[in-house]
Amino acid sequence: MKFSDNLVKYRKKAGLTQGQLAAKLSVTPQAVSKWEKGSYPDSELLPELSKALDVSLDVLFALKSDDGKINATNAAAKKMRRGQGAIYNGAVLLAHLHI
Repeated sequence: MKFSDNLVKYRKKAGLTQGQLAAKLSVTPQAVSKWEKGSYPDSELLPELSKALDVSLDVLFALKSDDGKINATNAAAKKMRRGQGAIYNGAVLLAHLHI
């Protein structure tokens, strides 16, 4: 699955509309709609997004499945193994620090 697919899945699982998620993140509903169509939020929003949806960034970005297993077939996971995920790594660090 792609980030956009997971965003829709976990937003709905959390029982949130695009507008409700947007309000939690202090963005417009149009921004959430764009993310769900394939763009990405600013990295600064990722820790808040993870908390709002009650899902780890690893799962949201499809690096891991819901059960915690690494998704090695995902392109993002391959990039992480090659050390090309600097923005994602920074966002994960921020999420773990709860900044």
